[in-house]
Amino acid sequence: MQVGGSDQWGNIVAGIDLVRRVLRRPAYALSMPLVTKRDGSKFGKSAAGAVWLDAERTSPYAFYQFWLNSADADVGSFLRCFTLLEEDAINAAQASLEAHPERREAQRLLAVEATRLVHGDAGVSSAERITATLFDGDIRSLGADDMAQLERDGMERTEVAPGTGLLTALTAAGLANSNGAARRLVQGKGIRLNGAGVTDPTMRLDTADALQGRFHLLRRGRKNWHLLVLAET
Repeated sequence: MQVGGSDQWGNIVAGIDLVRRVLRRPAYALSMPLVTKRDGSKFGKSAAGAVWLDAERTSPYAFYQFWLNSADADVGSFLRCFTLLEEDAINAAQASLEAHPERREAQRLLAVEATRLVHGDAGVSSAERITATLFDGDIRSLGADDMAQLERDGMERTEVAPGTGLLTALTAAGLANSNGAARRLVQGKGIRLNGAGVTDPTMRLDTADALQGRFHLLRRGRKNWHLLVLAET
């Protein structure tokens, strides 16, 4: 008996034929439809930005964010495929989404339930704490474990030498195309560093002001985050 996704039907049929020819015995196959997004794109380990259903392969924060960023059109099917919620709860979440899409309550429910299955209650708490801190809290309250999650896969990261200038760091991180553009961003109050606004384009990144002595969190606008990791000397 062979079991596989519907996209492997050709290989499965070839396997059946091989078994019959070599072993002269009957063989059988069972195929299942793929989990896809509403736009028809594949949902799986070979797709860009996918996560692992393995606590050792994806951090709680990255896992939580993956589900939290699900498109409105996909939330209902994902709740049914990837959580153990009852149908009534899922229907209620979809109704909430239709009535108040800006609240993203269905996405939050999906993120919590899926993360709990893989990372447990502690993983959910950790992911929610980091998420709340990054967008609404005190960045400097992030602990060593929080920073380890961000460094691992929580956001894009760039390693820089201690003492690197802020403008150089912004271009290295891809948050500005040139030092001139980086300078205008800083002077226009478009950059926050470790949760605080910066206006001095001559600033340098050192260990004294770094989070946990090694990290600087850059933010451009509301959602463009980048983690700068100071290289060990």
